[in-house]
Amino acid sequence: MFELVEDKIFSVDDIPDILEDALTNGIHTSNTKINYYNIVFAFDIETSNFTVSCDKDKNNKRSIMYIWQLAINGRVIIGREWAEFLHAIDLICNQLELNKNKRILIYVHNLAFEFQFIRKMFEWSKVFAIDTRKPIYALTTSGVEFRCSYILTNYSLAKLGEHL
Repeated sequence: MFELVEDKIFSVDDIPDILEDALTNGIHTSNTKINYYNIVFAFDIETSNFTVSCDKDKNNKRSIMYIWQLAINGRVIIGREWAEFLHAIDLICNQLELNKNKRILIYVHNLAFEFQFIRKMFEWSKVFAIDTRKPIYALTTSGVEFRCSYILTNYSLAKLGEHL
């Protein structure tokens, strides 16, 4: 289905070429009016936690993202800033001409965690959650659908890798 490219890290600038290669897979049509690109996307962030002492709030906990990874058909794009990630998503949306009926799926293992970081970055048309702060999927108005691979499979990341 796709070739895993090991030992090579791609940048946001490589997205147009990566998508051009991936477009050979076409679009999966469904019985509904929604079509999904047959391209494998995955997203993950790495974070660090720390405590800030303030006059108002003693021991105020903070968390920051220090690196993000977006995989497109086995090619991993890495960035350090949220602006880079948003630019990557804009490039994808524009090149694939995404909309409410033409979408991509981006799998996130434990979307509940990443969603707390990205929830204010996008305009959401629908978020389906099983509990407070536990989304199964979240759909942006631009046609990007984030899905939680952990909830959908009930496998740890290691087990999921074994089964794939």
